[in-house]
Amino acid sequence: MRTHTGEKPFACEVCGVRFTRNDKLKIHMRKHTGERPYSCPHCPARFLHSYDLKNHMHLHTGDRPYECHLCHKAFAKEDHLQRHLKGQNCLEVRTRRRRKDDAPPHYPPPSATTPSPAGLDLSNGHLDTFRLSLSRFWEQSAPTGPPASTPGPPDDDEEEGAPATPQAEGAMESS
Repeated sequence: MRTHTGEKPFACEVCGVRFTRNDKLKIHMRKHTGERPYSCPHCPARFLHSYDLKNHMHLHTGDRPYECHLCHKAFAKEDHLQRHLKGQNCLEVRTRRRRKDDAPPHYPPPSATTPSPAGLDLSNGHLDTFRLSLSRFWEQSAPTGPPASTPGPPDDDEEEGAPATPQAEGAMESS
């Protein structure tokens, strides 16, 4: 019932933090006393909470219960999985994020004043709008020809030893 009323009758004598239950106050007091009742049987590590010992034990057993659903890499600690998913460590996450960031903006559906582009019927709403924006994105990003820096065969009217660029001409004159 205290949860609903907001009553917190158990107060820490050291720092004044209040709790709804006495057992929570006792656990809190360990911070002030330095008590760490949960100890690892394999190393000198000691913990305030039993769940911290349980997570620590994964290091000794090799158990990795937290798995990335995208790349299936496994971790001993849940926060390591969360860091993996948020960070740049998962190739699949980076790929998905890149695809999302590269996605073109959504175009508003045509109204009575703006005709449907290319005569497409977009009355179906968001899905058609997305399809249109996606097709525009691919049209704009499609290569139009070979890159300008790609060397091609010499023209018939060029001499075989002639420099191809103005920078190369200047280099040949100074030598």
